[in-house]
Amino acid sequence: MVQSTTKNFLVLVIGLTVNISAYVGMLDLESSINISHNLGTISLSITYGCGLLMSLFATPLLLCNIGSKWTLILGEIGFAAFTLANFYPGLATLIPGAIIGSMGESFIWPAGLLYVTCLFEHNSHTRDEDADQISEVKNIWISRYYGVIKSCVIWGNVISYGVLYGFKQHQQSNVTQSFTDCGSNFCSAEGTNTSSYVPKNKESLYILLGSYAVLQLFSIALHVFALKPLFQSTTLPEGASKPSISSIIISSLRSNAYHLSSLDQILMTPICFYYGFLISYSLTDFTRAFVSCTLGVEQVGLILIVYGALNTIVLVILGCLGYGVTERKRRRREKNHLPEEERIIAN
Repeated sequence: MVQSTTKNFLVLVIGLTVNISAYVGMLDLESSINISHNLGTISLSITYGCGLLMSLFATPLLLCNIGSKWTLILGEIGFAAFTLANFYPGLATLIPGAIIGSMGESFIWPAGLLYVTCLFEHNSHTRDEDADQISEVKNIWISRYYGVIKSCVIWGNVISYGVLYGFKQHQQSNVTQSFTDCGSNFCSAEGTNTSSYVPKNKESLYILLGSYAVLQLFSIALHVFALKPLFQSTTLPEGASKPSISSIIISSLRSNAYHLSSLDQILMTPICFYYGFLISYSLTDFTRAFVSCTLGVEQVGLILIVYGALNTIVLVILGCLGYGVTERKRRRREKNHLPEEERIIAN
């Protein structure tokens, strides 16, 4: 049973790492390679906007009816569709691709976390440990899950940098490049030279998109055939009727309203806004105005590899600190439950 748990966890993490790495690499280039008419930033805005609506209405319905495995796979299909839409960028392809891609933003994150939670709850009865110890083990694996997923920023941009920079034509130019319209002075690329934003060698871009698409199709196939569906806590007993669509949606809205009005969520709201501003800035203005405009689109991957590496290192350090604090609390709690004689010996 433990081997089955580990196997399913590895299949989940490997598939998601491959798929999200390709998606993140695509997101980081989107505002640069589709700078014409701001198609890149428009498609990103639609992806996150539609993802918000789908998270409120579609995600609860799918999790309750088809489970976390197939909800996860639908999200991966959405990410793959977004990548395929970039082979022929235009309003007729990127806008529908962004809408379908929003399935990934709204389905993958809750479905993946739910799968990991159910995976260990389903097998917790095999452990000879108390509830607190089982909860700590589950939290450790959830932190490992997010730690590996967070490293996708590195792997997706390694592929991007390797392909685009490898195909770049390294030629000496006598033309002095001006950076007056870059950085904080960047406003719009309309009427300007877009050679810094779009790779001159179109084959390199198609090879990169093809590589991303193959990786995403591989992850979908891996989860379809190798990931075991789990019986979740929402599974109804035999003979019970399924809740209606309206009751699921109403329950979801009530839960969201409760969380939004809770003190914990109110205190976390500034962090949520900060993270949203950070994502919107790093995916649009930073990559386009500060990196592509000055160094060329081929260097976007390298800059974000450094960002992802530092992000992962800090994540590991904070995880170790958090585990150390939790372990100290657990030992203190166990010591308080010891008889007086044993407590004196332990001290």
